Amino acid sequence: MNWSSFLAFYVAVMLLFGSFATGIGALEYEVTAEGPIDHTPTEWNGFEDAEVTSYQYQDLSERDQRIVDRAIAGSRLVFRAPGDLPTNLDKGNFVVRRNGHRYLVRESLFFNYETKFAAASGTLGFAGLLVFRIALRHEHGW
Repeated sequence: MNWSSFLAFYVAVMLLFGSFATGIGALEYEVTAEGPIDHTPTEWNGFEDAEVTSYQYQDLSERDQRIVDRAIAGSRLVFRAPGDLPTNLDKGNFVVRRNGHRYLVRESLFFNYETKFAAASGTLGFAGLLVFRIALRHEHGW
């Protein structure tokens, strides 16, 4: 392997690593709601199936009540930081009991393709694959 192929391979690896690192910036949290539901669902917590956490609507803060109200109304709410989520859970599901009904509120992490971080991640990834292909072609003639 000559030095130019090695350098191209090294640059490709760094571009792919940069793609991964900038892609983390495109991760965001979404909050949606389903309901009313008939029963409190269970989820696997690593050891057993357990009921998801349940909250009384009036026990939530005013901010969390507004978020839950919008989610129950059908809105999909997106947050950048986990600290902005209702009930301060990092992510997961919880049940809210309001006016005699139960609503399942889902909090999940997703890759937001509409951010600048996603565009940068895709560009760096494509450039890394291109440079990797050039290095292979130069070294092995592929």
